[in-house]
Amino acid sequence: MEGCPESNNMLYLILASLTVPILFVCYKGAKAVYNKAKGAQAMTSRRESMKTYEFAELQLELFGQKALRNLKHIGSVANLEKLAGSLHSNSEMVAEIDADEEKKSDCSV
Repeated sequence: MEGCPESNNMLYLILASLTVPILFVCYKGAKAVYNKAKGAQAMTSRRESMKTYEFAELQLELFGQKALRNLKHIGSVANLEKLAGSLHSNSEMVAEIDADEEKKSDCSV
């Protein structure tokens, strides 16, 4: 083989020039895997906190009947029938209070 170098200097030069890009790609890949795992862990803990009874009560208070469907969907451990009953009793109590206030306002006018 005429004209070929006897040592592998050219090969070492090429490998040395590619080490930085290869290390950069490895770093970006590892970082992406880490962020994905961290996000999955955060989502799992968030879903677990959504299954508590306190969360169910708060959602029911804020969003009413629509919250019951969402709580069923996420698999809440709360007794949804009991919460639904409290929703109806709370709405009945609010309706009674509103009716009493209207009567008082009608009497004072």
